[in-house]
Amino acid sequence: MISVIPTDPLDLIVEGDMCVRDLRTREECDAEVLKLEMEIESIIAQIAESETDPARRGPGWRTRAQSAIRWKKRVRSAIKNHAATLRPARHKPDVKQQDDKQRVILDTVRLELGEDEFARLVAVAKSRHPHLFAGGAAC
Repeated sequence: MISVIPTDPLDLIVEGDMCVRDLRTREECDAEVLKLEMEIESIIAQIAESETDPARRGPGWRTRAQSAIRWKKRVRSAIKNHAATLRPARHKPDVKQQDDKQRVILDTVRLELGEDEFARLVAVAKSRHPHLFAGGAAC
């Protein structure tokens, strides 16, 4: 069986029928790189083990193992290059953390301006956005 070597690194097969270009996020790329690194380490360990008992493996095994390492390193490099072109995943801000930040800012403003000035600013906010204060929410 003669296989065609892809000229575009994005066409290299990662796993099964999935190629590098099918990876859509940095997280997917990182997971695949981790898998490849574990596979490479496993093959290296098998090579080291075979050196203690060379008769255990068949003829040509070491050559195939080294070839597999080269291909896995080539795919790993392609994935890392592809990951560098992807945007990082957007993390939604934690609502509680955002509320805590806003509360700290308001407390700091209240302390810096004083209660009277802060009350005046709250009255301005209520007059500009009465629909937000309709429920009697206090600041």
